Amino acid sequence: MKQLGQLSLELKKSHKRLGNWRAVGAVYGVNFATLRDIAEEGYDPKDPGLRWKLGLPAIIPTLACAKCGKVHVKRRCTRGRENRTYRHLWEIPVEVLRRMLEERVEWVNGCETDKRMKEVEDGSVISER
Repeated sequence: MKQLGQLSLELKKSHKRLGNWRAVGAVYGVNFATLRDIAEEGYDPKDPGLRWKLGLPAIIPTLACAKCGKVHVKRRCTRGRENRTYRHLWEIPVEVLRRMLEERVEWVNGCETDKRMKEVEDGSVISER
């Protein structure tokens, strides 16, 4: 499979040899204006049939991850896993648990409690309302 840069150079050489873009379009079986845009402006065609005719690799549409906005090769999002802490519910101090229940904070793998755990451990207990 060709890359876009290789195709662009090939089209420019064909244009120089044949003299005009219409002749180049007739050789490739593609609209001459599209070939000119690819060669001179770096246009990347999205149509799969056109890409196949020109020998470019296919573009497969995929959905981005809802959490991080990137496309993953694996089925799981790895966002935030490198600094993830694993804590059990009974390891959280009573003051923090009480505050979490009052504020209805969700328990998400300890992520919501990290800041509160540090505040209680430092001795600066969460202020009363």
